[in-house]
Amino acid sequence: MADRLERLYGLVDLVYGAALDESEWAGAAARIADAFGTHSAGLQIVGGDDGSTDILSTTANLTVQAVEAYRAHYVSTDVWIRRASSLKPGTGVLGQELISDADLIRSEFWQDWARHQRQFHVLGGLMPVSEDQTLVLAVHADRFWRGFDEDDRQLFGAFLPHLQRALKIRRKGLLEGERAAGLSDAIDRFRTAVWVVGRHGRILAMNGAAQDVLELPASPLVMRNSVLATRRGETTNRLLAAISAAWAEDRSDRMRQPHPPIRLEFLDASGCLHVVVAPSRQDGGRHALVFASQPRLQRTDAAMLKALFGLSTAEADIVARLVAGDSIREIAQSRRASVQTVRSQVKTVLSKTNTRTQAQLVGLIMGSLANLRSA
Repeated sequence: MADRLERLYGLVDLVYGAALDESEWAGAAARIADAFGTHSAGLQIVGGDDGSTDILSTTANLTVQAVEAYRAHYVSTDVWIRRASSLKPGTGVLGQELISDADLIRSEFWQDWARHQRQFHVLGGLMPVSEDQTLVLAVHADRFWRGFDEDDRQLFGAFLPHLQRALKIRRKGLLEGERAAGLSDAIDRFRTAVWVVGRHGRILAMNGAAQDVLELPASPLVMRNSVLATRRGETTNRLLAAISAAWAEDRSDRMRQPHPPIRLEFLDASGCLHVVVAPSRQDGGRHALVFASQPRLQRTDAAMLKALFGLSTAEADIVARLVAGDSIREIAQSRRASVQTVRSQVKTVLSKTNTRTQAQLVGLIMGSLANLRSA
């Protein structure tokens, strides 16, 4: 019992990790086979719009040539899959429950393909991962192996729902990635660093300026396991909270709590980043846009602000300074005006730009034509 639980925990950890890192699927079949003490396993998704077979992971005995032959022809003669398709999803089934050993040996599938891969015993199962796609997992052993037992079946049955959930997470991530790719060309045109992220901060796309920020040795922003984070737990929590709130605004058209810009100091005290998070809609998908600018380097086109939003010269100057990271008090001092006067002008700008908070205003400007790279 303890050994089975240990093997189950290892497999669960494997597939949830692979759900977030596509490269880890390549070695998944070998790890699954090893957990059952055998040499062969295959993980595939069948169905979809074109009825195709997506072979996600296989063990070393399944060479490229063997996989291509299976995909081209032998998938249609696979007696195990054909007979398992009528069974209840989510349960492990033994090959001998699907077809007798004698009938398997006489089949074209075994004679021409499976025996060359040393596949005779099989423990398999099916689970839906979408309306039109089905997960197929099979663990195989050669003809002279002991065969699978009830302990193996229980481990398989306990593992299958976790694998199904991991593949649903993977599918959602792939769809988000496809939608985010449509934003890539647009964000590459901005001088500000921009990341397109999912609800929990997973990076779906970024522009060149964002990549440059992450590569700076003293940068306060980092990427951990494909998630945008900071070097401090406290500010990472603030950033992820802002991302989640922006994602919620994208869903309900209403920000639950305003999140002000986040100020992050460079490790070498050479300056700081101002980070603003804003919602984004793209082809029905939900994302958040994370903008990061260095105030001392930020340049916003005041003339473009006037043209885009109908701002006065004074209002455009104030907005440009807000984007650069100046506070209301600092702007008032530089303009030799009262804090109350500047606050009143900011309220007018919020009305003209249809925003409700300074954070939303800065996010809007950082993603507007006023912040495009010079031609």
